[in-house]
Amino acid sequence: MHRLLDRLRFILEHRWVPRHASEYLDGDLGPDERRRVERHTEACPECRELVRGLRALIAALGTICEDEPRAVAAVVLASIQSQLADLPQDGP
Repeated sequence: MHRLLDRLRFILEHRWVPRHASEYLDGDLGPDERRRVERHTEACPECRELVRGLRALIAALGTICEDEPRAVAAVVLASIQSQLADLPQDGP
């Protein structure tokens, strides 16, 4: 029974964390919600990778100069392509 409750809790957190990952990185979550994200990402490689990928994308976007629109587009595109390449492939 305890194991079933743990699995249900994991599933619920797995649905909640991706919707709040951006708020987590922006520092917009309260302490309990931050701990909720951190606890789940310790146990969930998929959500941990999502947070890592968002963090990398934010860092890449922070290096962009507004004076160079083509360079901006290239950096954003390269970052997104890199993140997509690292995602697991689904199906045949």
